Amino acid sequence: MPNSLLLCFLIPLGAAVWLPSAPCSLSTAVIVFSSLVGLYLFLHFLRYLQSVRIVIAMALAAMLGVSMGVARISHVVNAQLPVELELQDLNLHFEVASLPQVGALSTRFIAKPVSITCTEAVSLAQPLKCKVLTRWRESIRLSWYGAPSLEVGQQWQVTVRLRKPRGLVNTDGFDYHAWLLQQGIMATGYVRTKDKVVNVSQLESGFATFEARRQRLDNAFTKVENKLRHHDLMRALAYGDKSHINTARWALLNKSGTVHLMAISGLHIGLIATLGWWFGFGLLKASARLHRSSYFVLALPFIFSILFSFFYAGLAGFAVPTMRALIMVVAVNFALITGKYFSGVRILIIAAIVVVLVDPFAFLSAGFWLSFGAVACLFFSFTAKSAAFATNVETTKAFAGVNKILRGAKALMLMQWQLFFGLFVLLIVLGQQISWVSPFANVVAVPVVSILVVPLVLLASVLFSIWEWGAHGCLQVADTLLSAVLWWLSWVVDIQNTLPVFNLSLSTPAKWLAFFATVLILLPRALACRALGVAIAVCVFFDQSSKPDKFVVTVLDVGQGLSVLVESPSANFLYDAGAAFSDDFDMGSRVVYPVIKSKGIPQLDAVFVSHSDNDHAGGVGPLLNLMPASKVIASALGLEKTTHLINQTALLNAPLSTCAAGEQWQLGELSVMPIWPPSKPALIPSFVKQDINNQSCVLLVTFQNRKILLPGDIDKTVERHLIESGLLPTNVDLLVAAHHGSKTSSSKDFIDTVNASYVVYSAGYKNRYHHPSAVVAKRFDKAGAITFNTALDGAVEFVFQPVNGRSKLDREAARVQVSTARTVEDRLWYD
Repeated sequence: MPNSLLLCFLIPLGAAVWLPSAPCSLSTAVIVFSSLVGLYLFLHFLRYLQSVRIVIAMALAAMLGVSMGVARISHVVNAQLPVELELQDLNLHFEVASLPQVGALSTRFIAKPVSITCTEAVSLAQPLKCKVLTRWRESIRLSWYGAPSLEVGQQWQVTVRLRKPRGLVNTDGFDYHAWLLQQGIMATGYVRTKDKVVNVSQLESGFATFEARRQRLDNAFTKVENKLRHHDLMRALAYGDKSHINTARWALLNKSGTVHLMAISGLHIGLIATLGWWFGFGLLKASARLHRSSYFVLALPFIFSILFSFFYAGLAGFAVPTMRALIMVVAVNFALITGKYFSGVRILIIAAIVVVLVDPFAFLSAGFWLSFGAVACLFFSFTAKSAAFATNVETTKAFAGVNKILRGAKALMLMQWQLFFGLFVLLIVLGQQISWVSPFANVVAVPVVSILVVPLVLLASVLFSIWEWGAHGCLQVADTLLSAVLWWLSWVVDIQNTLPVFNLSLSTPAKWLAFFATVLILLPRALACRALGVAIAVCVFFDQSSKPDKFVVTVLDVGQGLSVLVESPSANFLYDAGAAFSDDFDMGSRVVYPVIKSKGIPQLDAVFVSHSDNDHAGGVGPLLNLMPASKVIASALGLEKTTHLINQTALLNAPLSTCAAGEQWQLGELSVMPIWPPSKPALIPSFVKQDINNQSCVLLVTFQNRKILLPGDIDKTVERHLIESGLLPTNVDLLVAAHHGSKTSSSKDFIDTVNASYVVYSAGYKNRYHHPSAVVAKRFDKAGAITFNTALDGAVEFVFQPVNGRSKLDREAARVQVSTARTVEDRLWYD
């Protein structure tokens, strides 16, 4: 089968993940597919029109691919928890199926249901759905506040409240919903600790699943972690548990481009596969001495290569990146064991097909593209050198000592530069962080970690159960080696920090042209395409994205919180950055930063912080650590608490000033004017000092004739004060509803005075505060405003055209392009 036909199957198979809905009904697909098959067979038996047969065969492959892709995704989507049973009390008998992640307040883990039933009250309300639920056995991601000590294999009976997977949706960034489905998690929820909790059974010593082995390793590492400086990295390398790696260490790995070393994926699986091959080869040689040979004996190297890889992948919990690498190992060994010749390209395509069949969400994963891209890059780069290498094998044997080491170091450095250059543009297209010093970091870290540290850690993992002192010795040596590696990475990153910052921002067409240019440059020299690739690359990098020529306001989807990005030809600024939930997770770095980066904004002109509540200010500090800002402007009230929440380190490079009524910032045609809080302490009402929400910095943003009002979390008392003082603007184009649409805000007088054309509620899906209030929503609807809710619509983007006139009719006549992320980024699994 030609590679072109395989590609015609692979591309639609993987691309089905981007479809907003099934392209056609099942009956239509069957009719079209059957017609094409019949036409192909008719032409085949006539031996007629070979070119037409090829086209039909490619169409059939594409149809089969997209059909299988949609079917696989639909099967996963349909397995989710029924929406009618969300946040209902359910009786769950489950088994702990993953290593528990113990946090400061709660423990998170994967639960595998043994049985699940509705409580009596829920059964009466939803009898049909509860009947379906009795057969539902999908994995659940549970949080247990104040949980007892949990171990893999334990069974518990608890009362839970669940919801179907759902994530935030913005124009760019991490798709949490897709990630959950990719992991096989069909519901999330929490244990109701007030209800009866029963420990059904304890973990038995004979429990022999991979997760139980991971649990035993975790317990063993816990006993010795006080003696090891880098037990967190060793856990990641031994059994794929990265939960112990702190934020500072992740930052070092990111900046040095060595994060891949802490993932049990291609590099480590390949190493273990090689060790397995040599182990099998040793058995093969021993069998040859005994004069025993058979097809099975001859296949021992390949069999043990697969078995070693499978065992290591199991210790990693069969994570998605690990499965990709395992499939690649199986594909290569299968090609070798059958004795059939497969080109590198064909092996890559076949492995990719198997990966996508196993994981229908693979095309959404940056790891998929980077892992296959790295292998493809090496294939392209070294194809031309393979013949020369084959003719110089004998001369290579002559090298010894220092010369041989230098030759190996040169080859390793060349490989690192090939990978860096080959993946450079792919990283840009995928929106990933680029480390300019990664070749220098990896040239030391890769051989030390892969050749020395990983074998030592795995040997210790085996020795824990038979020779504890030997295991400790291996870990001590590995700990010393990791200290040296981290010192090297820190030194390299320090050098990078002294270099001038180079912000590369390309338009989407330019990104793909740059990718095409990179492929041309990496092709073998004999094809004479490198000059063309260099020429295209030079032209592309002159196409730097600039600030928009329109006025754009985006209310981001940050759950129960707020973040608004304002873009104009003269300036860009941010109003709030959502919440921070822990040192490892916050909306500023995980949601806001990717969106700003995708828009090609290298630096913010200002970051406004409405007030000191976590759901508004918590993400600002982590964002400032990644994205420079000219200044930070926070409410004059509660400034000390806001500064503490943002973090002093994040404010080192961004001067802090206060937001108070009477001030104004003019940035070209963009005007930003605070209308609250009052600038003089004597003018501040007593109710403001008692309520953090009423200390919010209220901004009136104007661009040409457009007016945007950002009121933070003020309530009706401040609204009345603004109306009486005459500070509240009228005929506003866009209003972000105060306090997420709470019933304590948005009074009728306020709504009538503002007279907003568009209103956006920034709220979390099915949040516990029931925002937006039904009463408030009814008021805005009655006033004729067009409303959006980030919980239902995702991020909402407004592109404003200039207004000729002041009336509401004039404003409505001017063109306003409104788009919601859940419409633009529509997927099969979105509601």
